[in-house]
Formats: sequence, C-alpha cells, structure tokens
Amino acid sequence: PQCQGLMFNRTTFREATETRRSKVKTPPEPFNTFDPVELERKTICPVCTKQMATFQYMGPGNIVIDTCHGDDLIWLDYGEITKIVNAPGRDRGAPRKKQTDEGQENKKKKGKKRRSVIDQSMIDLLESFFK
Repeated sequence: PQCQGLMFNRTTFREATETRRSKVKTPPEPFNTFDPVELERKTICPVCTKQMATFQYMGPGNIVIDTCHGDDLIWLDYGEITKIVNAPGRDRGAPRKKQTDEGQENKKKKGKKRRSVIDQSMIDLLESFFK
C-alpha cells in the first residue's frame, strides 16, 4: 500500500498503455534515460513468491519493469505508467486502430476471453488517474 506501484497482466498492461497514450493531449515529456543500477533490483512476485525478471522496457518511457512469466504479470513502480504515457512517440494522441468486422468475427469464433473484475477495476482506476 505504501509503494503505490501497479501490477497488470500483460493484456491489461498493453490495453491500458495504448488507451492512455491515444487519449493524451499534452505535449510529450523530453526523452529520459534509465538508470542501469535499476536492473540489479530484486522484486518478488506476490502471487507465486518467486523472483521476478527485471529488464529495460523496450516500449515508450524508457523504464525498467519487473515481470513474472509464470503468472503473466508486469509490475510498474510508482510513476512509471506516467513515464510511458508521456513519452514521445507517434501513437500519442492518435486514435487507436479499430478492428475490422472480420477481425471481430475471428475473436468471437476463438471465444474471446472476458476481463476479470480485477483487470477491469485496474483499467477504471488508471482512467481516473489520467482524466
């Protein structure tokens, strides 16, 4: 509770960052560098209690993230979601691409998985931060 970090599953992380970046209207922040010392940190997964993998996130924001591959989770420290949203890039402020009708039909055929209550709550929480 004191750290104010965020934990996502991979799908929710992607959707949250893409949605937030597409809606942002402010100018991007200057490009920032990451501290290589952050790669040495040790983070424990709260679900399986194994050590999470720590690496440089190759998307916007130039941050270091922690992932648990077994539980398909991504941990962001306080402020890292803001760095991702405010990082320069062509996708900032650009409407998200809509799926074609054919793409939507394929998802229905494959049995699209519904978001869990926790995932939807996280998305709602993030949206409230960036309104």
